[in-house]
Amino acid sequence: MRILIIEPDEYYHLQFTQTLAELGEILFARRLTHGKKLLAEKSPDVVVMELLLPDGSGYEFLEEARQISGNKQLPIIIFSKVAHLEDIQESLNYGITGYFVKGQDSVNDVKKLLLTI
Repeated sequence: MRILIIEPDEYYHLQFTQTLAELGEILFARRLTHGKKLLAEKSPDVVVMELLLPDGSGYEFLEEARQISGNKQLPIIIFSKVAHLEDIQESLNYGITGYFVKGQDSVNDVKKLLLTI
């Protein structure tokens, strides 16, 4: 499995590497622009992302991700600091696969979902 993780925080890069390495190849992007580039070039099987990114809104990415990848069924999982119910609902409207809140949920919770995909 090829997993694209769009996450600006280096702490979570380490957490994802330690927890998900056995699942396959992990690609990291700290910025939205790099995430879009990796999505187009590397054809990941799944995307895990933060909504709060230094160079744009994660919602912008959600609108474009499946078109960029050419995969209309691309699983996208949110792992974000954003915990407002309205934001979670907005994300669900984009057809995401799962939503996890940093501090309430863990990287291991994301792994459990990835194992079902």
